[in-house]
This record gives sequence, C-alpha cells and structure tokens, in this order.
Amino acid sequence: MVGIGRFLLDRGAARGERADRSADAGPRGPGARQGGRAEFDKDTLPKIKQDWIDTGKAKLIYRDFPLDGLALRAAMLARCAPPERYFAFIDTLFQSQQSWARNDWEPALGRIAKLGGMSEEQFKKCMSDEALGNAVVQMRTTAANEYGVESTPTFFINGTKLLGAAAYPVFDKALSTAQPKT
Repeated sequence: MVGIGRFLLDRGAARGERADRSADAGPRGPGARQGGRAEFDKDTLPKIKQDWIDTGKAKLIYRDFPLDGLALRAAMLARCAPPERYFAFIDTLFQSQQSWARNDWEPALGRIAKLGGMSEEQFKKCMSDEALGNAVVQMRTTAANEYGVESTPTFFINGTKLLGAAAYPVFDKALSTAQPKT
C-alpha cells in the first residue's frame, strides 16, 4: 500500500489525526491549484479515490495546516464534529468559505455548526478549547519544521513531496512509481 500524506488547510478545514478517529477515512476536501479547488475535487480527487484509495492500493491521511486564525477556527470546528459528519463539515466549510472567512467569522461558523447538529453550547466549547487549538497549531508547526511544508495543499507519497493540487496524471505517475513491485 502506498501512503499519501496531505497537509492542507487554506482558510478552510481539513481532517487531522484526532483521538484515533479514522485519519484514513478516504479522500475528500480541498485542492488549490491554478483553476481552483472545484476542478481538483471534481476531476482529480475522484479518480485518485477510484483508482487508488477504493482499491486499497493507497491510503490518504489528512493533517491540519492552518495558514491563519480563521483557518484554525475552521479546523477546530471540523475536528469537533462527530466522525460521521466530518466530511459534511469539510464540504460545507469550503462551499461557504466566503461567508465565514471574513471579519465576522464567529456567527458564520456558528451557523455551520448548528446546521451540522451542534448546539450553541457545543460550538462555544469547541471554539474555546485551548488544547484543541494548540494541537492544531502544533500539527502545523511539525509539518513546517520536520517536513518543510510551506503551503497548501502539500502531498507526500511515501515520503516524496508533491506540491499543489496537480492533475491526475501527475498523481497517478507518482503513486505508480511508489507502488511496491510484486
């Protein structure tokens, strides 16, 4: 099996390793190449999922890499979601990024939390969870210091860094090269 590590979080949210929840829950989420995240999610990621993840040839692991305080809050919100709702939170955060990635982020993220089934009390507890915030920041620091991550998205395929949300042929070639020979 090939391991794909993905550090990402560009004023949005992504799945990190948290309390042994499924860090390899499958590929979804943002990609930010020229042409936009929508193209990456629509074209490249489904092909990677179909050809590599669903077949068991590769595993995708998300890790948080917030680039600013708003991204940190969004990452925290996604991490507070129940595991079965995590990807729905991710999708909603990216689809509504323009509304919450502004000065008045708290009410916007609060609405997303409410739509996702969180009470106002749960949302406030999540946003004030200093340990969670520190864990997300530490994940970013580790990625930067130990792996040289500087931007999002950044992928690692068996330790080889792939910057940006490249087209499917680039991923397919990198994954094929990393695949153990049988």
